[in-house]
Amino acid sequence: MKNLGQEIATRGRRLTEEAPHFRVVGAVTVDFCLVLNRPEMLFGRIWPVFCRAGGADVLLDLLQPFILNDRLKSLPKQVFQLMVKHYINTNRHNDLEQIILHLDVNSMDSSQILALSQEYGLYEAIIHAHITKKPKANFAAPIRTMYLAISAPETTKLQTAQKTRLPPKYLILLYAKRCMEGRRYPSLIIDGQKQQALAIAQVLSVIFER
Repeated sequence: MKNLGQEIATRGRRLTEEAPHFRVVGAVTVDFCLVLNRPEMLFGRIWPVFCRAGGADVLLDLLQPFILNDRLKSLPKQVFQLMVKHYINTNRHNDLEQIILHLDVNSMDSSQILALSQEYGLYEAIIHAHITKKPKANFAAPIRTMYLAISAPETTKLQTAQKTRLPPKYLILLYAKRCMEGRRYPSLIIDGQKQQALAIAQVLSVIFER
């Protein structure tokens, strides 16, 4: 048991010492793959190497600026799941939600995005996933999800997530208002009168069914 403890401590020190090296190499590697428009090389060949070397969390952090600058629009299912876990464990719910708002839901597993966003109370991410989904946006679904969140008892995960965030009852009002006005929220872009009419009809239908 003593030897095991020493081995864990040694590996922990090694990872701490190697983290700056991972960041330098990782940043250059990610940039290189994206300049070449080869995300499959990044996740198919580079990602496993970092994971084996213990640098997965460093690489996950390095992906954030590339996603926020819209240079990387989708993530493999396993990588996205690990990213969610990493950002939640480091209590960076807001950063995680901003990442999701820049991802292309239609090129990923939208059910996974919705499930994880709902689990951790990322309601703006839920709105994004529903209203950008093709071929047809669903403007009513986010309100239904937030209604359920209001009526359901809060889990520890949701209590942690909501400490620095707008509660769902306020988000419902803000989201409905923006839909009625045809304005962006958070990634909402209502394209033309036909889509605005659809958004208004769906939002009113779910509000008045309560």
